[in-house]
Amino acid sequence: IYMPVLVSARWMSEGLMELDEPLMLKLCDGVLREQVATATQEIFMEGGECSEVVIPTKSRRALIYGSSKLRHLEVIQEGTWLCELCLWAKWEHRGQLEATDMTHYMAISGEDFSTTIVQHGGPLFQQIRTIGLLYISLAESRDSDETGPLTDLPLSAEKAEDVRERAARFGQLRLSPSRKVSGSSMIGLGSFFGGRRSSRFGSQFVMVDRA
Repeated sequence: IYMPVLVSARWMSEGLMELDEPLMLKLCDGVLREQVATATQEIFMEGGECSEVVIPTKSRRALIYGSSKLRHLEVIQEGTWLCELCLWAKWEHRGQLEATDMTHYMAISGEDFSTTIVQHGGPLFQQIRTIGLLYISLAESRDSDETGPLTDLPLSAEKAEDVRERAARFGQLRLSPSRKVSGSSMIGLGSFFGGRRSSRFGSQFVMVDRA
């Protein structure tokens, strides 16, 4: 019942789902949780510790997202994935989300998500790990250049597609018996959940080992 929500992430695809349907079902059954927010309730606040992705699924009115890093308020529509980085890293909210009416939303615990895929292993785990590394690398760049502030908002569809395609290429290199992957080709794509690598955006962002 939750599969359409899970595959609606911009970095997800039907191809990824087909890599390991049992793992996808595990995530749907054990990680996704339904939540309800009342009108005017703040679902999360800027500066607070973030432990879960928030995906509005049903509301008569759009939610409102504001951040000290933005000059305007963002209208959040149903199906938008917020705080995706917490799936791969320790994260603090960079804005606040407020419900303007009773709102149903899905929550995905970053801790439960990573624990489930690490314990399961397999090709989908490898792809999601690679996507996480690429996503964080992109976030680091975004937070240090002039393309716009890093917030709890999701990647654009264009950037998410680029991340998916690059992760798929790395996956093909990993599986190909006729091609050797040089160390330089895999820089940054070493052990993620099973190893230790950290990056810091001031005090806002710390990439952590979730194994």
